[in-house]
Amino acid sequence: MSQLASRIDYMVTTTKGMIRTIQSQGTGDLMFTATLYKHGRKLNSIELAEAGSFSRLIRQYVKSEQPDKVRVELKTMSDNVQKWMKQFDLQDSGETLSRSLPLPSPTGYNSGHSGYAGLGEAEINDLVNKRFVELEKQKELERVNQELNELRERNGELERELEELTTTVEAKKQVEYYSSIIGAALPGLAKFFEASAIGPALTFLAGSEDDKENGLDEPLLEAPMVSAPVDMLCNFIRTLNEQEIATLYLLMAEVEKDRSNIQRVLSYITRQQPGQESL
Repeated sequence: MSQLASRIDYMVTTTKGMIRTIQSQGTGDLMFTATLYKHGRKLNSIELAEAGSFSRLIRQYVKSEQPDKVRVELKTMSDNVQKWMKQFDLQDSGETLSRSLPLPSPTGYNSGHSGYAGLGEAEINDLVNKRFVELEKQKELERVNQELNELRERNGELERELEELTTTVEAKKQVEYYSSIIGAALPGLAKFFEASAIGPALTFLAGSEDDKENGLDEPLLEAPMVSAPVDMLCNFIRTLNEQEIATLYLLMAEVEKDRSNIQRVLSYITRQQPGQESL
């Protein structure tokens, strides 16, 4: 194999390896541009061709144009951002493929005189590719860490919102529970407290006024056996202070929930105490 053919194969192998590396990092829409030169003069170029057709196209152009240098660029098709660039020397001279790059000598004299050949072009290109991959991985790691921090902050906000909603729901349940108890007890209490200072307010909350306006008022109890206890109860309520009225209100609420409490309260009050003589 001639030196020119070896250099062409090296150019194709290196570029295809870089194409695979960039595509493995998530860049799918990869294109390439190749510019051919000879004696410092531009001959021809391949503009934004598909990366998969690099080997076939570059061999055709090199065969027809016979350049001594080829500059290859890899770009993204969507935003035309350059991902990689390298210039390949194809001139057929006495130089070997792995041209030496002298390194600084610790003693300050030319390292070429010490017999050190340095790194070849293939080794340098491999180091460059590795460094490129490391930088891309570092950028990806920084991006993932930033997204992770944002997700943690968002998760904290959602947890706080959930705690607030849970507290609100519990409070709402308590309000609804006590509202249902009060709502059930108000119609009965309104009748007992009708003649007291809070009677009008209880009548309004119980909806008795609306019933009167709509003609739904119940017929008044005219029987003396019923009106007499009610009058007595009203007169008794007028003699109570605010604390006693509030206590009686709570008692009526329990009675409204369960009418059998009336008999239990009566039995408790009228039962014979120990040591008390029966009359």
